[in-house]
Amino acid sequence: MLGFAACDKEELAWLYVEPRANALEQFPDIGEIEALKGNEPARALYESLGFQVAEIQKGRMPGNEDFPVEVYVLRRK
Repeated sequence: MLGFAACDKEELAWLYVEPRANALEQFPDIGEIEALKGNEPARALYESLGFQVAEIQKGRMPGNEDFPVEVYVLRRK
């Protein structure tokens, strides 16, 4: 197993992956990605793949709503 991704055709919600693998190659139409605020390695990776931070959203962690989060919303240029 190299990791897992939770996504649909338009949004990548969760990505945990071995750094040598690239799930975005499997889903080339994804135009929006979220990364936890403060996860600068993920942000830098997505920016290197053509995404830009469009906004920062606050909310609750899906599946664990007791946990407040802030996420970078990154969209393709």
